[in-house]
Amino acid sequence: MTARGWFLFSLMGVVWGIPYLMIKVAVEAPLSPSFVVFTRCALGAALLLPFAARGLPATVRAHWKPLLAFACIEIIGPWFTLTDAERHLSSSTAGLLIAGVPIVGVALARFFGATERLGARR
Repeated sequence: MTARGWFLFSLMGVVWGIPYLMIKVAVEAPLSPSFVVFTRCALGAALLLPFAARGLPATVRAHWKPLLAFACIEIIGPWFTLTDAERHLSSSTAGLLIAGVPIVGVALARFFGATERLGARR
């Protein structure tokens, strides 16, 4: 691997790990997991909502209720359980558990009968 590749790989590791360190710091302070999750969701929504509102396709507007349910289940639920788990687990273990989410997604897709084939490139 080139020096640039190693640098980018290291940078990705730092960027990936910092949120888990910050969660650990916030949970060890007198902040509840609910407050930490709400703050993360509110900051993310404040940053992304202007972009989403400007280019919101009609399909998304027509199906906003299922999209909201998916966001609650797939984003808020895991963040709450992760933040609560950080009281008992190290930040590195929490990061590794989150890294396994795509594998679980593939397994669930296969279980529920996804017709898309999963090849080496995917």
